[in-house]
Formats: sequence, structure tokens, C-alpha cells
Amino acid sequence: MAYDEVRECTVELSPDRQHAWAVIMLESLAEPDQRRWQSLFRATSASHGVPSTFDYEINVRAR
Repeated sequence: MAYDEVRECTVELSPDRQHAWAVIMLESLAEPDQRRWQSLFRATSASHGVPSTFDYEINVRAR
């Protein structure tokens, strides 16, 4: 796995509401696993009411 445990994932919208991005806080960071983060982003965005068609970027930070 690329991480020990995801600690937090938040989704934010740009001021024009055309873009969304996730900030994923990891307990530790080794090797990127972009697909896993994209899945987590999609699930988190849906729970925040962000349309899945929005452009997105993923920011991963190790804690």
C-alpha cells in the first residue's frame, strides 16, 4: 500500500464552482497510488454534493 492509513479527506470548490479538489491527509506516504486517491476523492466529493463531472486535482500530504 502507498499509505498506512488515510487520516482525513476534504473536498473544496473553487470560487467559480467549476473545479473541485481534494486534500488527503495520510499517516505516512511512500509510493503514490493515484487510482486509490481518485476513488477516495470521488467518494468524498459525492458525500459533499460535488458533481463527479467537475475537474479535479488531488493534493496528498503526509502528516
